[in-house]
Amino acid sequence: KTNYGIQFTKLLAKAPVPDSMQQLGQDGSKSVPWLKLSSGNAPEGLASDQSPVKEVFRINTAGGSAPKTCDAMPASFQVEYAAEYWFWG
Repeated sequence: KTNYGIQFTKLLAKAPVPDSMQQLGQDGSKSVPWLKLSSGNAPEGLASDQSPVKEVFRINTAGGSAPKTCDAMPASFQVEYAAEYWFWG
């Protein structure tokens, strides 16, 4: 079993979820955008070029979008989401 550790990434592209694939979260929130990330952005002293992973894709998301307003929300709250992550080397 290979341990890939922490993957430091930077945003390459962001796309809204296609209408035909939109899935609401359990709280009724819309899906967060799909992402294409590349390896990099490691804090100084931590090399991310040692990982065989070159790109990460977040797709097939459900829920996770922030509420339109925080009125009547508690001081601290979470918005859960589900997603499929693909790691490409």
